[in-house]
Amino acid sequence: MPAQRPRLTTPGPLLQGNGELHIVGAHEVLTIADPLGAMQRLLRLANGSRRPEEIYRALATDFPQLSKRDFDEALRDLESRGVLEDDAPHAGRILPVPVSRRDPHTRSLFGTARVI
Repeated sequence: MPAQRPRLTTPGPLLQGNGELHIVGAHEVLTIADPLGAMQRLLRLANGSRRPEEIYRALATDFPQLSKRDFDEALRDLESRGVLEDDAPHAGRILPVPVSRRDPHTRSLFGTARVI
């Protein structure tokens, strides 16, 4: 199920250079093609406070060439690689307990993602 309020799983920096975005995890760096900077903007907007529709609207303002289909595909890909997770409140929760973040010192943040 797609994230209702996507957020970045790593506290590491996002480094942009030569048309690529480098997502720094605890034990690896994931490199994604990002010639326009749209992916970096998407990940900065994905802080757990916005729904995907809100993120897309903000991106479309800066990157009008980005289609909704491309955006949805990018979100699915980032989630499957472990770069994004859902920060939405879970149904049935009695108290508003925050979702815990993964401990970056105990496991790889990107799971089995292919490091390029």
